[in-house]
Amino acid sequence: MTHPIPPGEPLPAALCAADWLLAGATAALLFLAPAAGSAGLRGAMLAIAAGALAWSRGALLARDLHEMPRPVVLACCAWAALASLSVLWSIAPAFSLAELRPEVGYGLAAFAIFFSAARTLARWRLWWLAIVAGSLCVFAMQLLQDLGGIRISRHPMDGGPGPWSTHLVLVAPLLLAIAWPRPWGFDRGASAKAAALLLLLAAAAVTANRIVWAAFATQLAILAVVSRFLPAMDAALGARLRRLTAFATIAVVAGFAISVAEKSAVHYRSDPSVTASIDRDLRPKLWAVARREFAHAPWVGHGFGREILEEKFLAVTPKGIGHPPMRHSHNVFADVALQLGAAGLAIFVAMLAALGWEYRGYLRDQRLAPIGVIGLALVGGFVVKNLTDDFFYRHNALVFWAMNGMLIGFGRSTAPLR
Repeated sequence: MTHPIPPGEPLPAALCAADWLLAGATAALLFLAPAAGSAGLRGAMLAIAAGALAWSRGALLARDLHEMPRPVVLACCAWAALASLSVLWSIAPAFSLAELRPEVGYGLAAFAIFFSAARTLARWRLWWLAIVAGSLCVFAMQLLQDLGGIRISRHPMDGGPGPWSTHLVLVAPLLLAIAWPRPWGFDRGASAKAAALLLLLAAAAVTANRIVWAAFATQLAILAVVSRFLPAMDAALGARLRRLTAFATIAVVAGFAISVAEKSAVHYRSDPSVTASIDRDLRPKLWAVARREFAHAPWVGHGFGREILEEKFLAVTPKGIGHPPMRHSHNVFADVALQLGAAGLAIFVAMLAALGWEYRGYLRDQRLAPIGVIGLALVGGFVVKNLTDDFFYRHNALVFWAMNGMLIGFGRSTAPLR
């Protein structure tokens, strides 16, 4: 690749300015991303980063993008192509067309920008600090609104329990770097590790979201597997992972039990048992609607857009009790199948598998094993989190693509060409 780590010769002044602009715009994007109401600023930072990247890399940009892993590129291109073509047969063409820019264009642009911009370990630390600091700020501002009575925004700063808990699942693997040695970690002590874990669990607990704990558990299971059975992992790093996994598992199990009991007590006061909570869950009805509608367009779907069949799901929303409106199937795979049919579902699964396979390859190289661990935990947790809802959408999807571009960019820029 054209940009090994550490960086080589100094850049000319103009290119150095463009590189600084690129670093600033990408860091700002990650800092702003946790705030649900920052769409305009996120779009501006993405545009600035794209311009700065083209300016700083010039003709080398094509060579950078050429180094993207072929399976990931092919799957992403197929996804974008099918989503775009679906406008031709969509039941709501204007809606599908409007969804392409934020849901396909922005996400894949973020992936490409962060892939090409991942050139130095200093940038890894900058981006890590940006997204962690942004997450902390959003959490603090949301607490000020909820508990302090300070009105910062008309809307939830974090977008609500579902989007915020999904963001926490995306960020959680990055916290491993606190305990890891350099170059990928910060090698902090027990107090820093404990503080990070407690903040993560506290932020998840206030959402009262149950599936977030299953997503955390999946990430912990991935950590346990890779730290125990992959010989490329450094022995000291593996030992730290095992200790952290054991401690975090206990905390996650406790968090899940508390969240189930709390949600049952708040929403099902007449019968707060776990069984009643499961029996009254609306998702089986939503999934039944999804099965019925899928049968009407099984091969290429009804058209791109998570809420393409909004009216079908709104009919299932309980009336007269202030229940949030149900606008989609609340399962990412079902939503993809409804939008793009079996063809789209196959491409979507292939896209996730390609990402996982790329990260699996990094585990064979001791230098890149930390990137592989974070990537696998990121994809695995995101999939599980979206089994009972669909947050492959808006700012959560943008963070997903930016982080994957970042991780794969660092993985490819430090590895020999394959």
